[in-house]
Amino acid sequence: ILLASLAASSLTWAATITNPYENPGTDGVAFPYQAKASFEVIDSWNSTASVGGWSYVDLDPAKNQNRGWGHTSRWYLIEINDPTTFQLELSSTDGSTRPGFVLYLGESIEDVPGAAHTYSNNGNQMATLNAGWDKNGAGGTPSLSYVAHGFNRDGSSLVSSVNLAPGLYSLAIGNGADSRSNPGGRALSITMSTIPEPSSALLGALGALALLRRRR
Repeated sequence: ILLASLAASSLTWAATITNPYENPGTDGVAFPYQAKASFEVIDSWNSTASVGGWSYVDLDPAKNQNRGWGHTSRWYLIEINDPTTFQLELSSTDGSTRPGFVLYLGESIEDVPGAAHTYSNNGNQMATLNAGWDKNGAGGTPSLSYVAHGFNRDGSSLVSSVNLAPGLYSLAIGNGADSRSNPGGRALSITMSTIPEPSSALLGALGALALLRRRR
């Protein structure tokens, strides 16, 4: 445990951020990613964003809870370079936001960004809610696949983690308390980080100790 803690505390670097990030594809129109964040096995990035509706329906359980408002959520492209645990921390700066997110596998390149008004915020109804903008598959079919989502209905902060393999991931973040919020309507503090699995942390700590002994 001590060695794992040593690895996690002393071998942390900042993620590589590309901002602005644009990949226009063959149609010449880039998907509205706010930035691209590239993570090694132990990395972190802190940011803030003004967000609108992760949920389109103001928490009304009688309505469609599967639908996010794509034009007012904020999208990020996440690059994972090593098998790791990706952790996302969201917190409202004024206490009014109910943060939510959804993570897809894949980058949206061949798409129709203007049709991204709705998206599946929880992996349900993907074929219906994402088909208008996700044209990344064969013959213009949807290809981004659901990985995970999280939402705090009762509070203004959220911490969630998921084990990820190397690859590109699309992350949408928004506010579930008020779908009418415009892009500048609600402020979120965002922390993205990657931490190694316990075995990886142990190996990293052993390597660090071995290097220290050699230096001595």
